[in-house]
Amino acid sequence: MKTIAVYGSLKKGLHNDWGTRAGVFLGTATTLGDMYSLGGYPVLMKNGTKKYEIEVYTITDEMYKQITRMELGAGYMEEEINTPYEKAIIYYGDPTRYTKERLANLKAVDQWPPNN
Repeated sequence: MKTIAVYGSLKKGLHNDWGTRAGVFLGTATTLGDMYSLGGYPVLMKNGTKKYEIEVYTITDEMYKQITRMELGAGYMEEEINTPYEKAIIYYGDPTRYTKERLANLKAVDQWPPNN
């Protein structure tokens, strides 16, 4: 079993929640970063100053592999963070793919899904 923290389309009720739906919901927490909209999903860059709500789940190893394949393929990187429940994997935007120049052309958002 693995514990993951999600902030975007993997959250309950959103279009990629197939990855967390079968997991065990541990609760919500917050993390710091800067979030940008990529259209149908966000990218969270670490080392930002804004607080974002995350959902924390325990999932099977197989589901973890599927989610990781999807996230790494989309230009995210895996990192372990502390949550009130236990350490969890979160997928931040890879700064080699999401450069400052690229982020400058994206809309910053305060939450996901964004309030328009």
